[in-house]
Amino acid sequence: MLELLKFKDREALLGIDATALYVDPDDRERWHQLRDAAGVTRDFHCELRTHDGGTVWVRLNARLVRDGEHEYWEGTVEDITSQRRADEAERRAETLRAVAQLANAAAHEINNPLAVIVGRLELLRRDLTTDQRGRLAPIVEASKQIAKIITHMGRLTRLETLDDLPASPMLDLRRSAEQLTK
Repeated sequence: MLELLKFKDREALLGIDATALYVDPDDRERWHQLRDAAGVTRDFHCELRTHDGGTVWVRLNARLVRDGEHEYWEGTVEDITSQRRADEAERRAETLRAVAQLANAAAHEINNPLAVIVGRLELLRRDLTTDQRGRLAPIVEASKQIAKIITHMGRLTRLETLDDLPASPMLDLRRSAEQLTK
């Protein structure tokens, strides 16, 4: 525990309120509530604070021991931080794969009606006066730009995210599309 939570010695660890170690204060209560009739809690995951201000994910397995008037816990605390990070990275990658598949499917469904629109605009442009063609030109160009975007969406095989956002990851379709042109 000393090494895991980065305390300098046993006295320093024992000198703090154990509740302060839990990132989510409710975790300690949940941990106690999950013990079985024999006083054992198995495979409880929670995030703890380290003495240096960091955090670590742990798996707790412990049993309640009664020694006369005193109660204490004895068991194991396993660092699962790397495993949690790997699991989170895999969940994120799976989500991005699903979004890429959705983009591919959406591109396919949008492409056909868009091709009709662009084709009809081109035919309409031929029948218009020069002045009218000039006013229609931005619409034709915008439609062609949409067609290019849809083509890129249909070719996405991996998505990039904007990592500098603090909340949930935001897709960066420009960086994703750049992957296609490299």
